[in-house]
Amino acid sequence: MRKFVISMIAAFGVIALGLILIMVAVIRSGGISFSSHTFGSGADLVKTTNLSMDGISSLSLEYSSDDIIFYQSDTKELILKEYMNITPKEEELTQIRQTSSEIRLSGGKRYWQNWVLNHFYGYVEVYLPEGYQGSISPSTSSGNIETDLVLNLSELNASCTSGDLTFNEVYAEDIRAAASSGNINFAKAEGKRSFATSSGNIEVNGGNGDTDASSTSGNITIGNGIGSLSAAASSGNITVEGMDGKKDIETTSGEIRLSDCGGYTSATASSGNIEISELGGAGDFESTSGNIEVSFTDELAQSNEDIRANASSGEISLQLPGSLSFNFTARTSSGDIDTFFDDSLNYKKDGDYAEGTVGASPAFDLDTATSSGNITIEQR
Repeated sequence: MRKFVISMIAAFGVIALGLILIMVAVIRSGGISFSSHTFGSGADLVKTTNLSMDGISSLSLEYSSDDIIFYQSDTKELILKEYMNITPKEEELTQIRQTSSEIRLSGGKRYWQNWVLNHFYGYVEVYLPEGYQGSISPSTSSGNIETDLVLNLSELNASCTSGDLTFNEVYAEDIRAAASSGNINFAKAEGKRSFATSSGNIEVNGGNGDTDASSTSGNITIGNGIGSLSAAASSGNITVEGMDGKKDIETTSGEIRLSDCGGYTSATASSGNIEISELGGAGDFESTSGNIEVSFTDELAQSNEDIRANASSGEISLQLPGSLSFNFTARTSSGDIDTFFDDSLNYKKDGDYAEGTVGASPAFDLDTATSSGNITIEQR
């Protein structure tokens, strides 16, 4: 009985010590108030700062848990508005470093934000002067970065750890956006583009420029532009619409869907289907355990590049314009071969292999193969 009492006293002592440490941390961060700065309440404007942008060509922002929102300034100055649900100390406000060509904004100390009772909430509004065309590099750990502005910049480099990146239209020589566990969304991004997220979706709905996009466990959607595209997803779908240019697309366990695209396309899916409609170029298509469906436009006649489709355990279905001339081969271990030009083919091995020439002057090779599936070639 005595040991039990001693154990209980020790346990309560540990709990009491923990509560004391918690209260000390709360007091250091401004204490618990029953005014407008209570737990879970909205944030109030705590400080406004005006900064001259004369000669400034680089703007960087680095915050921990604050959201960053960009607006248009009605002056030639940069205006920074800080909102918090606490009464901040000076060291909790934004730290500003300015040189003749650069402004660096760094979020202040956050004493309490990583503990269980994370009561801090804050965000900053950044008002950019009209006509600013330098670089912008915003970064936040657990906050969002967003704007509805149309930005004309030399460079955009945006990153966050567990927040979303949301932009309207961005025109820049280099556009980079990275998130660990958040989404990336651009209405339009024009320039050399790089997008990466570990467990979020990427959606870019317009803009020209060579593009690199990758997501570990999220979907990728790229549309309406001109430029090369490299897109890779481990466990997500990849959708491309209205893109003209060379494309290299790969997903491990997801679907690949393309529509109204031009240029050579390489598409590889380990365990998913490849569905492509209105493709105006040749390509290399491979699926380990999925179907391949591709329809080509009349623009394919302008290409002399070869077409290859290989499905280990799936169907292959291709739709071609009727005016093409090419060399054709088809191989299947356990499936049928059916084409609209059967009269031009020589069948071997009881129908599991076919080859032949379509038209008088073949411009490219069309090679198809599947282990356990049918091969169907239709005329559009």
